[in-house]
Amino acid sequence: MISRWATDTWTRRGHLASGECLKSVEHLKLVEHLKLVEHLKLVGHLKLLERLAMHMRAIDPHRRTARACRAPCGPAPLGRAAWSTGLARSIRLAQSIRLAQSTLLALSLFICTLTLVIIGGARVQAEQAIVVRVNDEPITNFDIEQRMRLKQLSPSPSVQKAAFKRLRAMLKAPDIQERFRAFAIKYRPKSREEVKALQKRFVARLRQQALRQVMPSSRNEAIRELINERLQLQEAKRLGITISKARLDEVIANIAKRNKKSVKEFKATFERRGIRFATLRERYRAQLAWQSAIRRRYGREIFIGQKDIDKVLASASGSGAKEIELKLQRVLLPLPGKIDQKVMAEKFALAERLRRGFKTCARTAQLAKGIAGARFEEMGRKRLSALPKEARPILRLAEPVQMTPPVFTTSGVEIYAVCAKRLVAGDDKQRTAVRRRLMQQELSSLSARLLQDLCNAAFIEFSGKRPRGKYCGI
Repeated sequence: MISRWATDTWTRRGHLASGECLKSVEHLKLVEHLKLVEHLKLVGHLKLLERLAMHMRAIDPHRRTARACRAPCGPAPLGRAAWSTGLARSIRLAQSIRLAQSTLLALSLFICTLTLVIIGGARVQAEQAIVVRVNDEPITNFDIEQRMRLKQLSPSPSVQKAAFKRLRAMLKAPDIQERFRAFAIKYRPKSREEVKALQKRFVARLRQQALRQVMPSSRNEAIRELINERLQLQEAKRLGITISKARLDEVIANIAKRNKKSVKEFKATFERRGIRFATLRERYRAQLAWQSAIRRRYGREIFIGQKDIDKVLASASGSGAKEIELKLQRVLLPLPGKIDQKVMAEKFALAERLRRGFKTCARTAQLAKGIAGARFEEMGRKRLSALPKEARPILRLAEPVQMTPPVFTTSGVEIYAVCAKRLVAGDDKQRTAVRRRLMQQELSSLSARLLQDLCNAAFIEFSGKRPRGKYCGI
């Protein structure tokens, strides 16, 4: 009987693998041979088992093969029928094992493929799941995710301010240096330029983290925006307003031009961040359609009169419906690079001396020459709105042929001589700008009111839990 120790020894030494003394198998008993086959089956030596079968086919059971072995080869050979039975059984075992392994491998691949298909299908199904219906028009999870990414790319000023405040706090954290060191070690910088580049990259990553932290309710805001846009587009459609592809392309091209990019580059900027360009186009389509709808509905009802414009100009200039025009001279006492209280006191003392000596605008230049470092300038006629903000309150109250008290500005200490003063009609361009601003304010008010009415009258159905707070309107 061939023991397991003998079989393991033959396998380790490579005797069976190399074919040495394989022909001596004809001297083994059939039971011992079958035990060897069973053992080879258990340990997984399929190739060895097949080689054993090949050698058995080549053996003549009636020839003596003891001379082919260095050691005695054992008892006399078995009969042809016994060997044929053992050989057939060995071959069937080997083929069965190989077929089982192939079937198992194919089944594993099928299960893996089926799992991927199920996971992919579940993901697509989750993205296309309807979250809310606005007058039977669906808004899916995919629409909301796209709008959230778009909002993160262009956050509102209030969000940017809060994110900047959070970023400053993060940069002042005690462990910020250790965090940057751990971040930079991963990339193994070899020069100062590479370290600076990694520092910018690290700060950019912190900025994104700060932005995500200050936008916890971005999903609810995205849902609200999408609901509003559905209502706006539905109202525009009711009024027969459509935005053509050519007009939308023109708007997108102008926006890309303002960002100093081509339309292709502008599109790639969004796609790199996982935002479909169609998402941006639909957002501008809704804005254009809503603006047209508001103008068509309320454009004839809004009237901006001259009194409204005069009132705005009066609040800006403080002199009624007209604007103040001054004929001015200016004396500048420049300040040195290093400023202290002593220098400031000296400059203001010189300015007061000049002011006490002023009698008429004809002698202002001569008075300025008597002060070291003073610069005289004939400014001519200037409107009050065109003068520095620091000097406007004093000049508004100043009388003709009068020198104002000294004013501290970024240029130094300034003194103005008012040679003449009069009221003039407001600038036509300024009045046009005021009219446009008042019109826009009125349209914005009417727009918010109409959108709220549409929200109250709409049938809005959520598939799951309704978000907190207002989910439509302004």
